[in-house]
Amino acid sequence: PPPPELLNFMFYVTSVSCLFLSSAANAQPLFPRPESLKAGLELGLWLFLGSTFQLLGLKYTTGTQAGIIVQLTSVMVPLLESSILKRSVNRNLWLGIALSFAGVVLLTADQAASAAASTASSFSLASMIKGDLVVFLAAIAYSTHVLRLDGYAKKVVSLKNSTIRACISQWTNILLVPH
Repeated sequence: PPPPELLNFMFYVTSVSCLFLSSAANAQPLFPRPESLKAGLELGLWLFLGSTFQLLGLKYTTGTQAGIIVQLTSVMVPLLESSILKRSVNRNLWLGIALSFAGVVLLTADQAASAAASTASSFSLASMIKGDLVVFLAAIAYSTHVLRLDGYAKKVVSLKNSTIRACISQWTNILLVPH
C-alpha cells in the first residue's frame, strides 16, 4: 500500500476536485460567505486531526482494531451531545451505547490477546495499546466534527462548506505533518 501521507493526499485531491466540479455544475458563487469559511475552517481542522491520528495509530495497531475503535464515534456522539450540549439521551439509547461500548471492549481485548499470543504478529501488545490510544483520539476528533457539523448545518451552504473543509484538512496536512 502507499505511504499514509500519499494516501491522505490522494483522498483530498480527489474530494476537493469533485467538490469544485460539483459547485461549478450547480452554478454556486466562487467565493464562500464568511460563515461558510469559518465553519469549513473549524470542521476541516477536526477532520485533519481525526485522519492524522487514525493514520498514525495504524502504524502501531492492526487495521481491524483501528476500525473498531474509530466506530466508537457512534457511541461517543450521543455521549458528547448529552454532556456538552445538554441534550437528553433516552434510556434505549443509553442501553445501545453500553452494549456498543462493551462490544468494542470485547473485540479490542480479543484482538490484543490474539496479537500477544501470536509470535507471527508484527505488533507487540505495548505497540497495539499505543496505537489504540492514538486511534481513540481520532474517534474523539471525528465525534467533535459531527457535533460541530450539526451546529453549522442550518447556517451554511453545505457544498461550499464541504469544499472548504476538505481544502483546510488537506492544507493542514501538507503544512503540519512531516513527510
